[in-house]
Amino acid sequence: MHTDDCSFIPVAYSVTDQQSGREVEDKLTGLLPRLMGVALIPDNPDAVYYTGADGMRKLVLSETGASDFDHYLPRTEPLLEEVFPDIPKEQVDRRKRSRKVLGTYGIYIPRLYPVIESEADITIRTPEEIARRTFALVSVALYSECLLAEGMQPEEAFGFILPQMDAFGANSEESGFFSPNEWAYLHNPDSNEQERIDGSWQYECLYVMEWALGLVDTLEFPDHYCDVPLTVRLIKDCHTVEDILAISSPRTAAELLDACDLIFCLDWACVDARTYNLTPPAKMDGSITRERHKSLNWLIGCDSAPWDEVSTDT
Repeated sequence: MHTDDCSFIPVAYSVTDQQSGREVEDKLTGLLPRLMGVALIPDNPDAVYYTGADGMRKLVLSETGASDFDHYLPRTEPLLEEVFPDIPKEQVDRRKRSRKVLGTYGIYIPRLYPVIESEADITIRTPEEIARRTFALVSVALYSECLLAEGMQPEEAFGFILPQMDAFGANSEESGFFSPNEWAYLHNPDSNEQERIDGSWQYECLYVMEWALGLVDTLEFPDHYCDVPLTVRLIKDCHTVEDILAISSPRTAAELLDACDLIFCLDWACVDARTYNLTPPAKMDGSITRERHKSLNWLIGCDSAPWDEVSTDT
């Protein structure tokens, strides 16, 4: 079905003494699977119905909020490959895998929502780049935790992370471990609470980097915080980039792109909900999806942007 095939068809009917309105409605709703549509039936209350392949009529939503579904995804748009027949199969298959996850959680995104790049169009970050970013993120996150949770002063908190910075050779701005914004934050004695909170969110980015290095088995659904103690524990015995690489099994480009396409879709759903002052679907946390989106975009070398400039557009 193409978009221009979609219509709203008003139906008026009358019944004889031998018929009931429900019988007529059942015949009309029996056509819905073939039409790939739904029916709005004026009643008390008004309600929208759907008829499945089993022929059973189910309530999608009434004006009182009642429904027979935990979630319902409408079928009203063409598929990507119908509108863009030249789109590479790799990208179509990747989006199908993302949509399978979206369907499991009842999350809607437009059928024509853009796909991300193909493997041929990206240059993924090297394992060494990811390891260096991993150290930078754990340093910023621990520094922020020292300020927020332990009540340390900036000088004391910086002293806590300095020995590892020395071990990694990351104790100068020229070392290239930290982004300009991170370096400025670590050396700002007057950082405010919001900056410190933002710094603590880097645990979520750290979690993604550790997954990309194969230190974490699965990127869990973004409806809860990552296991912060685990993210630190995984690399606590590493004192050099080489130590991190020695325990790593980096993900393939295909794995990174699959994760990136899924978070691209999930972040759209969160942004869309926020636009309309709604709760994010499937109990997602919009801040978690945003940090994951940034991290994964960086991993696939999106626009070759440095860390401070990575886009999370949806």
